Amino acid sequence: MRNRLGFQDGARVEVDDPQDRVLRHPINSINGWIAVAADRTIAVKLSEGHSEISAGNLRASFYPRADLDPKAAVGFTVYLDLCGVQFAGRAVSIEFVSGEVQIAELVLQVTDEAVELAASYHTGMAAKKAKLASLLKEGVKTDSRCFAPSALPDSWMVSPVLEEKRDAVSSHFYGPKIYDFLNEFPQGSIFLDAGAGLRKRPLPNVINVEIYDYPSTDVLAIGQSLPFKDNSFDGILSLAVLEHVDDPFLCAKELKRVLKPGGRVLVMIPFLQAEHGYPSHYFNATRSGVVKLFEGLTLKEQILEKSNHPILTLQQIVGVYFAGLGEDCRYEFLAMPVSDLFDLAEKHLKGEQDQMLNLDPEKAFHIAWGTTSIFQKD
Repeated sequence: MRNRLGFQDGARVEVDDPQDRVLRHPINSINGWIAVAADRTIAVKLSEGHSEISAGNLRASFYPRADLDPKAAVGFTVYLDLCGVQFAGRAVSIEFVSGEVQIAELVLQVTDEAVELAASYHTGMAAKKAKLASLLKEGVKTDSRCFAPSALPDSWMVSPVLEEKRDAVSSHFYGPKIYDFLNEFPQGSIFLDAGAGLRKRPLPNVINVEIYDYPSTDVLAIGQSLPFKDNSFDGILSLAVLEHVDDPFLCAKELKRVLKPGGRVLVMIPFLQAEHGYPSHYFNATRSGVVKLFEGLTLKEQILEKSNHPILTLQQIVGVYFAGLGEDCRYEFLAMPVSDLFDLAEKHLKGEQDQMLNLDPEKAFHIAWGTTSIFQKD
């Protein structure tokens, strides 16, 4: 029975993302909080209609949140994999259980598109796994705590287990430039996404490498030591990853090693961005810096995508400065004419025109938020 707030009877559950409780992708992360003490042991179960779904389709992480009283509420991230689920309707139910007692239930609607994509991806998984097996070097092992095969070093300090994850989830969608890059290759080409994060719409011809066992992860590995044979991939994606590794030169060397002759790598790396991300944020790069990283490959082009326009550099720098001020003066700062920068950034993101967005291309590179580079192995 639902109460007047629209929640199942029992502990209150709030969902931050997706706020409308609609699942639009084959793989999803659901973030929110539940009104129980943070030290209480909670498990989750997933069902569709009257059928309980495999435990492998549902992983959950519970953690204290700075905005919540730990005596009254705990944050959660639920990782939900719809691939292979046999749908009778268009809803799934997540049960929060303490001991053998259900303390709350969260019902999520599923779009027709998500169901169709989940079925399509599930069909292509066997072929993807077979192709992956032919690319891997010796030494890749299984980890009883994870679903993806692991090539992580024994000394790796970060647990790949989602249930132990306590930080933000990296989850982005491919933009038009990425799809254009992938579609330029002949049918049957195989790609590497090195540091993929959580891919909510994974592609059957893209091998996703990550340090976390997300539902979309194909292999657990670090960029400094990729577990693939030489000359394995037709194309490689490195999307906002190299700034987060402690040896980007070694990572770039590994990417070059596993790239086929004639293959191409698309690299996105920030230039003027504030510190961010996990495990840490080590290095940004200029255009010359990324060329040095991939020395030995032929530079085909360097471009600025919409997501790297210098107006976003200004927006972020001013935003970080604003957040660092004391509350007694931060809004006075924001009320200054510099606040117009935020309006200008929003115009840019919405695709609206303004003469103050039309920078000289060379000047734009000088203060770009990041750059995109495409190289070819000769």
